[in-house]
Order: sequence, then structure tokens, then C-alpha cells
Amino acid sequence: MGLCKFCNKQEANKKNTHYLTHSIIKYALNHKGCSKGYKGNIYTIGEDGYIKHSFQRETPPEVIEQAKGRPATEEEIIEAENDRTFSVDDVFCPECEKKFGIIEDKFIREILPKIKASTEKEIVINDIKTIRLFFLLQIWRSSVCDPNFTLPPLTQEAIRKVLYEGLDVKEWKIRKFFLSVTYLKTYNDEDKTSNVVSVDSKNYWPRVIFMGEFVIQIYKSI
Repeated sequence: MGLCKFCNKQEANKKNTHYLTHSIIKYALNHKGCSKGYKGNIYTIGEDGYIKHSFQRETPPEVIEQAKGRPATEEEIIEAENDRTFSVDDVFCPECEKKFGIIEDKFIREILPKIKASTEKEIVINDIKTIRLFFLLQIWRSSVCDPNFTLPPLTQEAIRKVLYEGLDVKEWKIRKFFLSVTYLKTYNDEDKTSNVVSVDSKNYWPRVIFMGEFVIQIYKSI
């Protein structure tokens, strides 16, 4: 067990850290819009560009068969039992997990309701800092936790430093990262099950994360 990838000081002993914010993706990873348990189909984009299907360990057999057109194999069931989709152990420390939570909580409490309530094609929200920090957090943690999602070392470290300053960071520091975020509105929780959660494994720009109702893109900047 090494040092936390965020602070580079404390022991990395935090278990079950979701590197994509769980409250955003949980509906897409469960059956019929359920927000609890491990009952959903998982669709990810593979290196060949095709959608790959897998499932969580408590997914009903009939749901698996409907998605695959056949029952799950023994190997697939074992893989599901061991799966920790978008979650890692021993990468961060508990104190840094709290730092992540401060950004996530403010976004979910203050920003997300405004996004969901908007009926406009373009959503204007003045709190640019919280929005950018939240989506940079998804990008940075994915680059640390998912070997298929890479960032140039200088970009990764620059994002880490900005995130480490948290909500006190100067706004100009986060504007140097070129982001595009699209919100794909889903009108009820059950329909959210059909949304995709995936990090793009292709090594080209922009890097893309499909995060339920959000599509996050980061463009080459530094």
C-alpha cells in the first residue's frame, strides 16, 4: 500500500472510492431505475469502439438474458461477483475522500437541481468554479484509477493541484482546461437505466467520459 494519489502524503487506505460520483451514475447501473444494490446491466466502450455488455452481481437472470439474448456463462457470473465497477480500494486516503466530497456535495446540492429544472438548450449558471471543479474531479480520478483513461502527466498534475485547492482555488486557474459538458435530460428514473456510463479508452482528443446524463469532454490544453 502506497501513498494517496491526491495528497501524496497520507497512506492510501480508503476502501470503495467511486471515481465517478456514485449519486450521478447509480441509476444507470441498476435495474429499472433502482438507486440501490448491484442489479444493473453495464455498457462500456471497448478499445475497438464497440459497446461491451457486462452486468452487476445481483442483476436478475431475466434482465441479463434479455440484454445478451442468452443466459450468462459461468465465467461471466464469476466476473460479475468480483466486479468493482468505477470503484477502487487503496488509491486515496480518507481525508482526501472528504475533500472530494466537499466539491461533489456542493455540485449536487446547488448546481444539479438548476440543471435539471432548466428548459433551455443552453444552461447558464454563474458558479463556474463549482461546475468545473466537479467535472475536473471526474476526469482526474478516472485518469488515476482507470488504466484505459489516460492524460498527459503535466495535464494530470495540473488538474490535481487545482483540485487540491478545492473551492478556494482562483477561477482563472481552472479556466485553462478546455472542457465541454453536455447534459442529456432523462425524464424519469426508470429510463436512466438505459444511459451509458463509460470512460473512452481511445487515446485521442478530446478525452470523453459518458456519465449517465452527462457527456464530459476535455480537450488538449497544456
